[in-house]
Parts: sequence; structure tokens; C-alpha cells
Amino acid sequence: MTYYLERTIVEGGDNLARLVESFGSQPSMDNPLFTRRIDVRRQITPPDKYFILPGIVAAVDIEVIRTRARVIDSDARVDISAVSGQVSYENILTGQKFVTDLFGLPLGGKRVEVGKFYFVYHSLRYFYVDAIAGDAVTMYLVESFQNGQLIQGEFVQKIEHSIFYIPLTDKKIIKRLEQRLHRLKS
Repeated sequence: MTYYLERTIVEGGDNLARLVESFGSQPSMDNPLFTRRIDVRRQITPPDKYFILPGIVAAVDIEVIRTRARVIDSDARVDISAVSGQVSYENILTGQKFVTDLFGLPLGGKRVEVGKFYFVYHSLRYFYVDAIAGDAVTMYLVESFQNGQLIQGEFVQKIEHSIFYIPLTDKKIIKRLEQRLHRLKS
């Protein structure tokens, strides 16, 4: 979301992030949950057409949930996706129980296939398998949003790590990723 808010330009040169942040930071009595409508009535230009379409936006509704927290006062940014979620796992056949990080669960199949898209949870990342040679898999990281940045790349890893990649079957997401992959490879 940060990626699109910071890169969607509003007519006049501002971006959506600055527009939304200015209203979200305004005081609202003692209510920890409130909704604000921001009248925009201007043309917007997003970085692509996958999540936000270009055109004239009448208004943006934002929902603000406030919590008490310590303010980090520095030039650092914290990407919440870097904090791994914990899951409790129980094998109902053996009764074995343990707690582990979500990214450590082998949720994929035994072996990835060339020409297929895969994903991993937390942080959500989408991959494409380009080639397999022996025990080496050449993959593209097609889409990952981290700290407001779209991260993409190509890498090689061992086939044994296939168990962590979940096959992607959603045709709408695959279509979007095919377009990103085409641009990435060109």
C-alpha cells in the first residue's frame, strides 16, 4: 500500500500519501477508530494499473485506528513485514505440538516446476521459476513490496527449498505477474 500511496501522483504534483497522512494525523477527540472522507476532485496517475486506475478521483475514504505506542524518532523506517508471524502447529496423528515462524512451514510441494508462479507468505512475495539445471533453480522475484519499494530480481537456489514455495493458481494475479515478469526480463 505504501508503494502505491507514495507513487500515485495527484494533479498539482503531490502524492496520495501526503494527502492521506495530513488528514490521518489530525486529532479526533478520544475515539481510537474514526473514518475521514478526503475530497480530492483531481486527476491521479498511479505507477501502474494493477491496483489503482488513473483518472479523476472524487474522494478518498480513510479509516484510522489509533493505538498507544512508542514513537520512533529517527531517520529509520520499520517494515512491519520483517517481523515474522508465529504459528502453533499440531500433528493430529502423532500429537506433536510446536511453535514456529510462519516462513518456516513447508507449505509448498516437493518440487517447483519451470514456467510456474509461486508465492510465500509474510512478507507476501511472488516468484517465477525460469529454469532448473540439476539441483539449481533459477527464479525471478516478480513482486515484493518492502518498505514502500517494489523489489524484483533474479536468483539461483537449491531445489531442496521447493517445499517453501506455494503454487499460485489465481488467474487474475498470474496475469498481473506475467506482465511484471515481461517488463522485468526485457
